[in-house]
Parts: sequence; structure tokens; C-alpha cells
Amino acid sequence: MQTDHEPCIGSAAANVTAFTTVAVIMAALTFALAPTARAQDARQDMPQNTAQDTEKVLHSFTGGDNGQNPTGSLVFDGSGHLYGTTFEGGSTSYCPGDGCGLVYELARTASGDWKSAPVHVFAGVPDGANPLAGLTYDGAGNFYGTTESGGNASVCQTGAYFGCGTVFQLSMQSGGWITTVLHTFTGGSDGARPEANLVRDAAGNLYGTAGIGGSDQSGVVFELSPEVNGKWKLTTLHSFGGAGDGETPIAGLLLDSSGNLFGTTQFGGIFGQGAIFELSPGGGKWTYQVIFSFDGTDGAQPASSLILDGAGNLYGTTVAGGSSSHKVGVIYELSPISGGGWNQSVIYDAGASETATPGNNLIFDATGNLYGTLAQGGRFSDGAVFRLSQGSSGWRPTLIYSFNGSLPDGFYPEAGVIFDHSGNLYGTAFGSGGEGGVVFELSPPEF
Repeated sequence: MQTDHEPCIGSAAANVTAFTTVAVIMAALTFALAPTARAQDARQDMPQNTAQDTEKVLHSFTGGDNGQNPTGSLVFDGSGHLYGTTFEGGSTSYCPGDGCGLVYELARTASGDWKSAPVHVFAGVPDGANPLAGLTYDGAGNFYGTTESGGNASVCQTGAYFGCGTVFQLSMQSGGWITTVLHTFTGGSDGARPEANLVRDAAGNLYGTAGIGGSDQSGVVFELSPEVNGKWKLTTLHSFGGAGDGETPIAGLLLDSSGNLFGTTQFGGIFGQGAIFELSPGGGKWTYQVIFSFDGTDGAQPASSLILDGAGNLYGTTVAGGSSSHKVGVIYELSPISGGGWNQSVIYDAGASETATPGNNLIFDATGNLYGTLAQGGRFSDGAVFRLSQGSSGWRPTLIYSFNGSLPDGFYPEAGVIFDHSGNLYGTAFGSGGEGGVVFELSPPEF
């Protein structure tokens, strides 16, 4: 969601992407403002599922303590409750406009409906403000997340806005939910403006990215480790240097079974169009390398986290680039080469199909199909959920559901979707519903 303020730190590239998981939406406007005939072409090239498409709205956000404008992904706990964040809503004491955002819980009732309740309402100081990302669950009742701003009111000030962001923990105790700030960013070597989900290893360490700050003001990769005194220690694993290195890491990280971290930067790389990097532990240190640089024709400005299949191939999306005249992003695969190196291939070019930008995180189902969202596009240009199925002739796209923007339906699904154990899909849409966005469910046979 684009807001009207900019960060106080960083390069021009960082200023373009601050407060924006919605680089996705801005790039997708190329499609949304196109003629009607072009929208018809999109329906032909990414066919709509022939089953009756229905969406169940589980919750409509209305602002205030109900929250508004969810941009992050959802996560289940062990009891089947859903948790997420809203960018705005809640307290307006420190946050001008519509509030500092909140964390919410959705629990299924005996009647089968879902009941929403706020878990934590951000106050701006000291806990942070405006979470863009979803939460990470540790299986023991604790959630971890980031806020894009807030924390320390004396740093990263831009007009009425303040703070470089925080990392926080939510823990359920006998008296209710307890919020602990694990780190408050300063904009220095630790970075600033984290926009993405965290990942957690088996030892309880957390890993994430900050889009700006660091030694070259191009962003950092960080690790947060619990200490015996109950505090957490932040270590900067890599400070991006722009140019041939990466610049502006706004997506989260992938942690593989060997402990390697993979991620993307929206800019930088050899051609300045973004990069994919790997950080590998060994000998008490981390080794960093750029494993692929986008040149524009194979995609540009990757803004999503990577996912990994069983054969070691990486998959992700970009919000720009492609080989056609409509450079609105691609879905790509990165495959390891025997003897070293990686080979990149575009498995879906949104511009060639004249559809909208597939800029959000992908997921696999049990049979190897890929699922994702279009922040805009689809039949009504208000966003869609799609599937990519692999066949003998390559990957075939299908629109599972197109948002229409009317009440109570949502529009602009900025985050990816998740599955439950029964194969239902869940996600968030930034707008509509109670005018502040929705949480939705899609169930078979719709897809």
C-alpha cells in the first residue's frame, strides 16, 4: 500500500520501495488502466476455471480497533486459528491518519463462522507501527513479526512519521498476550524499515531483511539470537553495497535444510534490475554470493520470497520486466547446475500473456502445482488467485478466482495465500469488505 511519506534514509532506489509491498500494485497499473480488449486477451491467455467461482469472506475490516488494510500473509497456529496483521487501524496517538496497525486472531466458532479479536494494537513507541509483513509461528505458542516503522521516535523521522521499525514477539501466557520488542532498528549497521516475514531455525534464531540502512544504505540481512539473559542479540550477516551486489531487500528469506539462506533484492545486481543471493554458514562466519542477476528480459525487481521444491529448484516472482512489450513481471525457476552455478528460466511471462503482475509469494500444493495472487488483474482488474500446473508443454496458468471489488468481496490481494489441511486456500485482500479489507477462503471445487 503506497503511502504519502518516504523514509529518511537510503538511496533513490530505496526511496522508491519504502512502505511498499505494493510495488506489486504500482507495476500492475500497466494492466489495470489498459483498454477493455486487452483485459479480454488476459482472460483468454490465463483461462478462468470453469467451476462456479465463490469466495467466502471470513472477516471484513472496518478500521479502528478492528484494523484495516491487511498487506501480510496469514499463518495458522496448532489449534487451527488464523493470525495476521493490518497495516493500519488501532491507535492513532503516535500514528497520524488511520492508526499504527494491529495483530489479529480469527477463530472458528461452533456455528462454523469465524470470530475476530485483536491480539495486539501497536502504539508506535516502543513496540513499532505499521506492520507490512505477516507473522512467523514457532509451534510453541509464540509469534514473531516486524513493523516497518515506529520503535524509537528519535530516528528515521520524516515529518510526522518516525522510527526505523522493530522486531517483536507475541507470547500467550496465563494473563493473556504479552508483547516483547526483540530489536529496535536504528538505521545504522542494523538496517531500517523491515517489510518482510522472518524465518526461524531449529535453534530459535530469527533471520530477516531490512530494506534500507547498513554500511551503504542499501539494506541488510540480519540474525536475531536469544541469549541466556532473556535478551536478543542482532548480528548483521550482510550489508548490501548496490551495483554488482544487491540493493533494497524487501522480501523475506528462505532457509534450506542445510542452513543456507536465499533471498532477493529489488535492485542492484550486475544490471541493476535486482538479484538473487545466497548466504552459507561455515567456520563461524557466513559467506555471501550473488547467484543470479536479472537483466530485465528475464524479469526485474523481484519483491517476493523464494520457495524450494524437492529437487532443489528455487521459484519466485518479479514485479517488472519480461521479454514482451508489456514488462509487468514474470514467474521464474532457478535450477542448480551440476558442478556449480544456477540456470534461470521464465516459466510464466505476465506481459506476454497480457495479464497483471504476479509479484507476491508462491506456494506449492501436494502435487507440485504453484499458487499465487495478482495484486491487480484478473477478470475485473481488482486482483485474482491463480494456479500454475506443469504439463508436457510447460506450465499452464489458470485463474482460480477473480475479485470484483464490490461489497463484501475484496480487492488487491497483496500477500500470497496459504493452505489448510483440507486443501482450502486462505488469504487477505487490502481493500473492500468493510472498506478496510478482508480475510477470505477459497475451497474446492472452485479450483
